[in-house]
Amino acid sequence: MTFPGQEKVIEAVAAVHPDLQAELSAHREYHGHILPTLFMADVQRWAADRYRLGDRPEVERLLGLLEHLYAEGGEGEDLVAVGFIEAMDGPEEPTGALRLLLGPEMAEQYRVIWGGSTDEAGLM
Repeated sequence: MTFPGQEKVIEAVAAVHPDLQAELSAHREYHGHILPTLFMADVQRWAADRYRLGDRPEVERLLGLLEHLYAEGGEGEDLVAVGFIEAMDGPEEPTGALRLLLGPEMAEQYRVIWGGSTDEAGLM
């Protein structure tokens, strides 16, 4: 079940890039409705893939929005924490370096989940 606040968050995230809009459409078609946490995990995989391909501006744009939504609290905070941050790779994984682009609020949550650091010196 998707709550109205969650749907607004999902729509805002999907609006960041045409690929994410297409991902949301495919998600709705496959599941019959939006599964918010699952969709946010898909968004995280998209960001990790973009990061791996060197498309840093697109990833930073997405992460900027997610930081804003997370810092606002409520539905945005929950979805970003559970769907996006928890789906991220640990620091020792190749895309774990994506954590270096997180804003301060999301970086703190990453540290809570994964432990360690979100800076260059903390690379394991």
